[in-house]
Amino acid sequence: MPRPLTTAVTVFIALWCVLVGACLGWQLSYEASPGEVGPVPETCPETLRGLRTPGRALAVLALHPRCPCSAASVAEFERAAARLHGTVDLVVLVTSPTSGDTDWTESPTVARARLIPGTRVNVDYTGSSCDTLGMRTSGHVVAYDAAGCLVFSGGLTPGRGQAGTSASLNTLLGTFAPAPDAAGDAAHAPIFGCRLVAPPAHAPCCAAGAP
Repeated sequence: MPRPLTTAVTVFIALWCVLVGACLGWQLSYEASPGEVGPVPETCPETLRGLRTPGRALAVLALHPRCPCSAASVAEFERAAARLHGTVDLVVLVTSPTSGDTDWTESPTVARARLIPGTRVNVDYTGSSCDTLGMRTSGHVVAYDAAGCLVFSGGLTPGRGQAGTSASLNTLLGTFAPAPDAAGDAAHAPIFGCRLVAPPAHAPCCAAGAP
């Protein structure tokens, strides 16, 4: 007959392994779960015309300043900027749930975005500009060609917080170098990050475990 203590230890170890396995499975599933996307305009909205130079293409990155996994999105946006060589207007919209809260909008991720050559960083109070573009998840990139037509909508990373050249990044870059007279639907990719507008009193949603 097994000793009661030995049986208890065995049961504890088995339950612990099941718990760890479940946690790892949830984490992997969460990291691979894309965020929400709203209706993205097929043409650049008139209210956002001031973000781009007439006759030039535009790429806009939505950024939750406190989203830890969006550091990877900024890194990929920086990589895109280096490969586009100033041929596209680049904008980062940093969302803030309230007006005038500079402490909320200043973070290492935002500071890195400000260092990307040729990139304009704007604070988007209450996320109104992002909402106009259908952006509801941090890391969402919306791009329009020189004529103001949508060519790309999606994220640039293969998962939450996963940096490194991805198919999505190459797709974005490819939309700005189409074959002559090429035409077609806009490219789309999943987005991994926090919900864009979260109250300052709460932790970033991807850190808290919500998509």
